[in-house]
Amino acid sequence: MKHIILGPPGTGKTRTLLQLAVEYNKKGVSFNKIGYFSFTRKATEESISRAQSDFDLDKDEIPFFRTLHSLAMKQLSLPNLKLITKSNYKDFGKTVGMPLDSVNLRDENGIVFSSDKEFLSHVDISRAKKISLKEQWAYNAKDMPWNKLDWLNRNYNKFKKVNSLYDYTDMLVEFNEKGQAPKLDCLFIDEAQDLSKLQWETVNKLSKEAKEVYIAGDDDQAIFRWAGADIEHFINMKGKTRVLKQSYRIPRSIHPFCVKLSKRIRDRRDKEYIPRDYEGVLKFHNAFNIDVSNGDWLILTTTNYLLDKVEDNLMEQGIFFKRKDRLSIKTPTIKAIYDWEDLRKGKKIKKDAIEKIYGLMKKGGVKHGFKNLESLSNKEQINIYTLRKKHGLLRKDEWYKALDKIPLIERVYIRATLRRGAKLSKPKVKLSTIHGVKGAQEKNVVLFTDLSREADKQYFINPDDQTRVMYVGATRAKEALHIITPQTTRGFPL
Repeated sequence: MKHIILGPPGTGKTRTLLQLAVEYNKKGVSFNKIGYFSFTRKATEESISRAQSDFDLDKDEIPFFRTLHSLAMKQLSLPNLKLITKSNYKDFGKTVGMPLDSVNLRDENGIVFSSDKEFLSHVDISRAKKISLKEQWAYNAKDMPWNKLDWLNRNYNKFKKVNSLYDYTDMLVEFNEKGQAPKLDCLFIDEAQDLSKLQWETVNKLSKEAKEVYIAGDDDQAIFRWAGADIEHFINMKGKTRVLKQSYRIPRSIHPFCVKLSKRIRDRRDKEYIPRDYEGVLKFHNAFNIDVSNGDWLILTTTNYLLDKVEDNLMEQGIFFKRKDRLSIKTPTIKAIYDWEDLRKGKKIKKDAIEKIYGLMKKGGVKHGFKNLESLSNKEQINIYTLRKKHGLLRKDEWYKALDKIPLIERVYIRATLRRGAKLSKPKVKLSTIHGVKGAQEKNVVLFTDLSREADKQYFINPDDQTRVMYVGATRAKEALHIITPQTTRGFPL
């Protein structure tokens, strides 16, 4: 039997699925017969973590809690060593005379990106959509001549074959054609609104062997059409439907705005949910003049180039922040600063930490011939007094004077963040594009409504997709939502 669970933002969709899995287990269904699959590795790891913490399950007890790609790899017994890597892409780039040094393997959803060239993403997206490469090229790859894209694709396939390599998309194609689906009593699919045609083909194959099938998602949060997501498949799916009614995230004051946004989406499953019992704050601003120095903040834009401007603004203000996995101050620099100040307080540190400190000092910081610290053992801990007496250290002043190889502008910025009381081990402000923040939430959210030229153009062709993006951004807020009205002529109409 097929069940469809619609989970609006903050309604605990993943937890609901896990509770159902545990209930089936209590009724006698072994976890070896329960499959739980999600769109990305991150989402799957979250479900495994929740299963372990909330239901006291060991990872070995739930062998079919995986991504679809991981399942394909397991069922096909594909060797992990033959999975294509960044190094392989770099080698391929050399064979075709196209640098591919910055390939980004985007999780396990099968889409590959390169900051050098985008042909790889077009190849994978066409396969995810199950359309020809020429159709994908006609839709969104006209920056590259068709003959060149076709030539690159043929050489890419040849490169994989000669080197016995496979990529994430190859896994699913091979599994759908030749793989043996596990015989599961219960099948759970999370984040279903993001699945591509190729992934739906995999789900359908698994469903044929399962007794109970639960498909969960929220079409209002489907923002990966550009990466091949088949949103309409989820919207039009038939089955016994249940809507999760209670949001545990969205406050009363923000809820009407979010609902109004969702109702602007023309092609959707109708659903209603209620806010949590907290008033919250909804404010509109004509400019980014919000004090984000206190509290936890998530700042969202539609594109990376808009986020670049926000980053510059925060640097000028002396706000410590995190963008994706990158801190605004390099982690080794932070450690060297704290280690130096520990030394000044009389504490002892190890050789590797001292080497990092010495490396951030110009001439005049350490006597000539002492920087290599050859006489120190790796395990030995040492204080500043011994360093000055036996190991050539000449400085003892504050970090921003002693560590003078750190560029001046960076030292000024770091001092400003520290004056604001920032803990450099834990950023309170996070920056992200809306696409990069899927599933996250924060107490305070700043949402920019400016659009890129292409997004603005697409809005007037198909407003649903961009409305979904804004809806996802707005529904990340747990306490306060600050909306920045468009700063240019290209903006989402509020």
